[in-house]
Amino acid sequence: MHASGGGQRSFEINVISRHPVMRTVLPGCSLRSNTMEDEPRIFKLSRFRQNDEPFYRVWLGENETWSFENAWSDDGYDPTKCELPRDVQLLCAMNCGKSDIDNSGLYGLLDGYSGIFAPEMVEWCKRSGLDDVSNILEQAIAYFGPNFPRDVGRRHEILDAIPAIGERSDWDPFYRLDNEFFRVLSNNGNRYTDAANHWLRVVCGVGDH
Repeated sequence: MHASGGGQRSFEINVISRHPVMRTVLPGCSLRSNTMEDEPRIFKLSRFRQNDEPFYRVWLGENETWSFENAWSDDGYDPTKCELPRDVQLLCAMNCGKSDIDNSGLYGLLDGYSGIFAPEMVEWCKRSGLDDVSNILEQAIAYFGPNFPRDVGRRHEILDAIPAIGERSDWDPFYRLDNEFFRVLSNNGNRYTDAANHWLRVVCGVGDH
């Protein structure tokens, strides 16, 4: 990943490992467990402070939306296991999944824990009008067959069937799709930021103040 001028970030995958062990976690995406005594964070809107960060990112961090991960397991997605509204959970899933793709490509997403969110990332993109992005994600998911495995161990097995020999393009089935993802979303100006802000404000009904 390289920084570009004008405050925009340009994403490019240079080196990728078979099983990435590190991930960059954006605000609101920390991997800690929820506790029953935590009060709902969704209504703490007064804590929002304007700064240089996008509205959606600051809001997710301010409201400690990490509990969204409780809704996913190897058995599938159950939004009732998290106190956050389902639409907020979907934004959190997309945000964390995109972070993994920006850092280590679609291989990094689908070979890691966050790959469990992939079907909901597709749903979020479709409902946000990002049909070209959802198409890319669907092509990547289709590699695993008609029944996408939520279990990360099963996804490891499928991806490890390709010998890690030669150039990355020789063993990474998502190599071409990475370039498309970056072209239409991550390196496409404010497209993702605008979509995420719109989702939070309009779909989730969250105001700036």
